[in-house]
Amino acid sequence: MPIRSIDYQVMIPKSTEVQKIKHAEMQNPQNNNLINMQKQQEQNQRTLRKVNETKKAFESKIKKDQPRKQQKDNQQEAEEQNKKNKQKDKPTIDIRI
Repeated sequence: MPIRSIDYQVMIPKSTEVQKIKHAEMQNPQNNNLINMQKQQEQNQRTLRKVNETKKAFESKIKKDQPRKQQKDNQQEAEEQNKKNKQKDKPTIDIRI
């Protein structure tokens, strides 16, 4: 099937369109890979920030409550010691028949 001169008049203007389409098809997988890599990097950055932020909040809360817990523990220990001492100091009467 030979190409006639009239066919050339139609084919030559369309060749640039075909070239653009082929170029877009070749670049599409590369562009998709770049987009996926960027999304993955953004997600990694978000997860890193999220972990660090929650850890900081947790540590500050523990530090704030620790002295109170120590005081309560010390008070409870002191109360237990006082109870033991009171029980030892009570006079006991042994009655034998």
